[in-house]
Amino acid sequence: MTDDADDTGDGEVGTPGADEGEFTEPLPEEFLSAAVLRPKPAFLEWVRSVTPPGEEIDGALAAVVVLAPELARQSQLSTWVEQHHEEIFARQLAVWTDDESRWPEKLSFEALRAWFDIDLAAGVDDLRQRPLLPDVTCEPVSLRLLVAVFVGLPPAGTLYIDVRSGAVVGLSENDIAAMHAPDPAAYGLAPADLEQMRRVYESDTLVDVLGTSDVDELELMGSFAESQDIQGHRNRLLDALNGKKPRRHFKNALEAAGLTERWEEWQASAVQAALRSALDNFRIPYVDDVG
Repeated sequence: MTDDADDTGDGEVGTPGADEGEFTEPLPEEFLSAAVLRPKPAFLEWVRSVTPPGEEIDGALAAVVVLAPELARQSQLSTWVEQHHEEIFARQLAVWTDDESRWPEKLSFEALRAWFDIDLAAGVDDLRQRPLLPDVTCEPVSLRLLVAVFVGLPPAGTLYIDVRSGAVVGLSENDIAAMHAPDPAAYGLAPADLEQMRRVYESDTLVDVLGTSDVDELELMGSFAESQDIQGHRNRLLDALNGKKPRRHFKNALEAAGLTERWEEWQASAVQAALRSALDNFRIPYVDDVG
């Protein structure tokens, strides 16, 4: 685990928010329609009949969205729902019991309409990539510090920021596994370190900002190799990536070509861009002090 206090230094302060163009991104290539099912009393009565006494059935009150292909006209969407009503109906029933003998005898379209109000939406806006925004109260964090912690992470690691204190934390999969293991000592962590790690990790103000899997190192290595003007260097780097243990061979090829420093700058630039984007998404303020 890496744990660093806020160290903003000098630099431009980033002010994440509704920048120009933030809400005007290109529309997705895949368009969807939807049918919204709103339970009626008949459905709620049936749910009560199949639910053991004492169990909560609050979920039965919630509306359900059924995604459909893009259908420009309401009449088309209505026809689609009617054509697939049996599967739609069965999916709602299976949530509460998979004993089909307790389902209605016929899963007719008329029965579906008797049990649910059905609203049709010809268009669906997909904002799943937008995170649940935390309540950020920390001072701006140092981008230079974030880059240093991220680059130092193991292959399966994640960078976190406490949005209340501004503390920067790097955790590996090994760290997280140790916190959940019956015998944490097997992971080589001292009890004091493990206790500190748990306090940090279990904080409700800790935000998962960027994981190493979010920055594809092999793809980055490939783009760096392709960018080389000297054909011999380019071919040597690409050959290293095409064999076994590509990371090790790539770094050996970098040293042989005297390109290690240029690669580190290339890598840092990509990490900086990914971090800026992540910080903007979470609206975490930062000092752009990487120069």
